[in-house]
Amino acid sequence: MRYIVTVFLIITGTVFCSAQSGIDKKPLNDFSFSLLNSLSEIENNGNIFISPISIYTSLSMVTNGASYDTKTELINYLGFENDELVLLNSYNLNLNKELKSSKVTSSSNSLWYPKSLSVKTMFKKTLEGSYAARIKGVDFSKSEKVKNSINNWVASETNDKITDIISDVSKDDRMILVNTLYFNGIWEHQFDVKSTKEGSFFKEDGSEVETAFISENNQHYRSVANGDVYAIDIPYKGNDFTMTLIMPNDKAVKLNDFVKTLSSDKLLEIERQMEMKGVYLLFPKLKVDYEIDVIESIENQGLKSPFNYTAQFENLFKQYDEDLHISKIAHKTFLDVNEIGTEAAAATAISISRSSFNPEKKEFYFDRPFVLLIRSTESSNIIFMGMIKEPNY
Repeated sequence: MRYIVTVFLIITGTVFCSAQSGIDKKPLNDFSFSLLNSLSEIENNGNIFISPISIYTSLSMVTNGASYDTKTELINYLGFENDELVLLNSYNLNLNKELKSSKVTSSSNSLWYPKSLSVKTMFKKTLEGSYAARIKGVDFSKSEKVKNSINNWVASETNDKITDIISDVSKDDRMILVNTLYFNGIWEHQFDVKSTKEGSFFKEDGSEVETAFISENNQHYRSVANGDVYAIDIPYKGNDFTMTLIMPNDKAVKLNDFVKTLSSDKLLEIERQMEMKGVYLLFPKLKVDYEIDVIESIENQGLKSPFNYTAQFENLFKQYDEDLHISKIAHKTFLDVNEIGTEAAAATAISISRSSFNPEKKEFYFDRPFVLLIRSTESSNIIFMGMIKEPNY
């Protein structure tokens, strides 16, 4: 079972603040790989784990409050043309429908603003209609109460996996947008805990770390091993989503360099080359807690207007404030990967032997840094992704 939670937060404040209509995989997945590449340049040593669909959804929501150059830059950054805001909203509506239709995902949006202000009608209608957002005016002067209200709402939406996304609320904050995404998937073919073994994971600096590995040699999986990549799909029960593990074929290739070669087109190429076959599968049990303000990574991709004091957000409130800008984007995720579906599952070690090698089976041993995707089986939309450089459980 995998428990994954992400919370994405946008706070817009004054200058004094501190801080297509169908489901098309290309805009979201292009965004996903580009953001992961940018993050890897900042976080170049440890694990990375994000929900690109959560970040994409939140930026799409705030785009509806933007105007002029800020609006255009946001729309373009999200993969659409200047005048395609309606298509962007329709695209997000379908993304949300895809999540809502699955039994293993739960997604929600909310908007919190000072009740002394009035949200513009069009902005409110769009967020309620296309994003099913809960919109609530509160007294921002009672910062502790507002903080607790938001954190309690987030906790209730994420099965208490995330309880402290908000650390403080400033009197200068004008809007807090929150997106949550909770994923709870059981493997289509659960793994035998008796086949779990302590082993070595080989880091890029040449050192090794001991960790628990899940193993399987009696199942068939969609997989590919060619000159460039090793990749395998491990499906979840119901077959709505799959976990895709990808790593470079060449052990000398650094994961950061490998990520630069990945794109939505490359993922399509990998999908087309995958075949159902028997494999020797080995991958680490994982627990990852990850938190980051993604503004720096987004700015490094070229989007700057929404984050500076000349940002234009004239479509948020009836009371115009020329100093509004995005001051913080807090993104927090939690990941748990184990054998059979309980976080407390015990691992009983047995030997994983290569001595009885079957030449008809390919080894997929993820005992060195790799990329992890959780994506829709039907549309290939990526809902979670990460770079695992040092597993632990």
